[in-house]
Amino acid sequence: MRYLLMIAGSEEPTEEQLAIGCGGWSDDLLERGILVGGGGLHPPATATTVRVRDGEVLLSDGPFAETKDQIGGYAVLECADLDEAVDHASRHPAASYGTIRSPPAPRLSRIPERNPMPSIVDRNEQRYVGYRATVAFDGMADVAHRIAAIIGALAERGLQPACAPFLRYRVLGTDMQTVTVEAGVPVAEPVDLGDEYFNDALPAGKYAQATHHGSPDGLFAATADLLAWGEKEEVRWDRTIEADGEHWAARLEIYRTDPRAEPDPANWDTDLCFRLAD
Repeated sequence: MRYLLMIAGSEEPTEEQLAIGCGGWSDDLLERGILVGGGGLHPPATATTVRVRDGEVLLSDGPFAETKDQIGGYAVLECADLDEAVDHASRHPAASYGTIRSPPAPRLSRIPERNPMPSIVDRNEQRYVGYRATVAFDGMADVAHRIAAIIGALAERGLQPACAPFLRYRVLGTDMQTVTVEAGVPVAEPVDLGDEYFNDALPAGKYAQATHHGSPDGLFAATADLLAWGEKEEVRWDRTIEADGEHWAARLEIYRTDPRAEPDPANWDTDLCFRLAD
């Protein structure tokens, strides 16, 4: 359990108190892996207090409470229980002239990371074994499940994927009613997996690439962001517009995270790679 030590003392510490500081207390706990965070605060007079009343934001200078003791610093400790936290707190030099409060500090839930900006990358040709189908968008899951089937069929032959599997969007139908999409697993050499499957190669060339970190539910928004970025940067996608919809040379979702190793979708990484026109 983590405990937050709120270190309080008189608003104007004496020169002796300032000279003592932590007195080696933090160095010892840091070396032992108990102190995981902390720091000192500027004097309360430099603080800005924020309140909202009736929808109006009210700001005032100085500390919120007119009390003798003000928080001058904090430390976050990793302890087995409250007794251990109290023992460490009692050894802090400030405990002899101020007060130290030590409430438990539950770990924060994971904060989603900001996805990096897209970049232009060079990709080599990549052989793969694939499965192709034309489905409505609500049938995409059935195609995606073929990735596991292909990986299983390769394993039966003593083969492993050459790199991360992907979905390759070939045709986005008119009015986005249907999509022709492939489930692909990269291989070093062509492999015969039966009539349902085929061998092909992703074309070499320059691709716009963006990485989505998080659940696949966010891929629609991530794709929209990549397309908007492409429009702003005036890139030319390798696609043609025909009567039945948009035909893409290589519009990929590459699944970098193995769900067997990381079952939490919030921690998955997916690369969006769209080929640029030559």
